[in-house]
Amino acid sequence: MNMNVAVVGTGTMGSVMMQHLVRQGHTVAVWNRTREHATAAIAAGGNWADTPADASRMADAVLVVLSGDETVLDVLGRADGVFSGCRPGTVVIDMSTTAAVTKRKAAAAAARAGVEFLDAPFFGSLKEAEAGGLWPVVGGDPDVLARVSSMLDAFSDRIFHVGPVGAAATVKLAGNLLVLSMVEHLAASLAMIEANDGDPKILLELLGITGFRSPLYQAKGRQMVDGDFAPRGSVDTAIKDLGLIVAAAEAAGIPTAGLADIRARYVKARELGGGELDMASVITAEREHASVAVHS
Repeated sequence: MNMNVAVVGTGTMGSVMMQHLVRQGHTVAVWNRTREHATAAIAAGGNWADTPADASRMADAVLVVLSGDETVLDVLGRADGVFSGCRPGTVVIDMSTTAAVTKRKAAAAAARAGVEFLDAPFFGSLKEAEAGGLWPVVGGDPDVLARVSSMLDAFSDRIFHVGPVGAAATVKLAGNLLVLSMVEHLAASLAMIEANDGDPKILLELLGITGFRSPLYQAKGRQMVDGDFAPRGSVDTAIKDLGLIVAAAEAAGIPTAGLADIRARYVKARELGGGELDMASVITAEREHASVAVHS
């Protein structure tokens, strides 16, 4: 069934989602904090709205794809925000990566506005998004999810319902912890080899045939060796997510010293000029540490 959908946040991922929705026959309104960053979405068939409320006014479902907890709560709840424009029963689907507490605050505000709310961050990169193969993880009422699942299928390979609101946010942060830890430790391993005049490509070859092989190691390792830091997931985003991860771990009573150290390496990469570069550029921080150690 075709729906009226609003996409609030037409950055890289939001724009690709929106284009899949248009191709599937949905009518899509779009809003972004800066209109110039919505150019591709508008050109692909999105109908520009001047405010989040205007985008949401006729929507059956609203996809929110923004960065930053405070930004999400502001765009949802302000006077011209999403909730003020929604009709009763509209389904607001927050696909942003935020803290679980932020999702629960948003859900409470949605309930006061008579709006349904789903916590639905996703796994997958731009490559998967363009292929329509993302993996959303969803927290909230499964009956509400059933109302919008066919729409989400437009850009999803599989949808996972994981529990109540907040559960999906935690699953997403747990997954990001694994990814960001793997990338940082891979960077440290390659930098250690380079500092001792070894060939890091040998380790990448071994990582492709041994029991701990991983497509992530292969992709990010190749980027590190080749110096290809075109952003697919930036250092700035890694730092933001690791802040959320540390807070979630502390709330769960999990020691965070190791997590803080990993975050510090990404912060160092940003200080070296890599904030907007791909997370693989964390190897620049590891190379600097290794160089100082070897030559001291």
